[in-house]
Amino acid sequence: MSNVVQFLETMGRHPALLSDADYIRTVMDAGLDESSRDALLQRDAESLIHALDARSPMFCFSFVATPDGGKEQPLDDDREDEGVETPVEEPTPKEPE
Repeated sequence: MSNVVQFLETMGRHPALLSDADYIRTVMDAGLDESSRDALLQRDAESLIHALDARSPMFCFSFVATPDGGKEQPLDDDREDEGVETPVEEPTPKEPE
């Protein structure tokens, strides 16, 4: 497996510098096992994962349960004016018509 990793690191440094013929020659000269070599020649990621006995990409999601059954609650407000009361203006009474 380390030969495949070294090969992929080398290819990753300068991927655009190789023509298709150079790529094939580089893969053939890399001293890789047959299944890895075939997967690289076919540019088949799934076959390479299988040849390396590696895992496919995994994803993890975490959902937090809320005590109110999933209803959203407002976040705590971290304002700087916390604790300072702002006077509330009284509505202006309407004049009778």
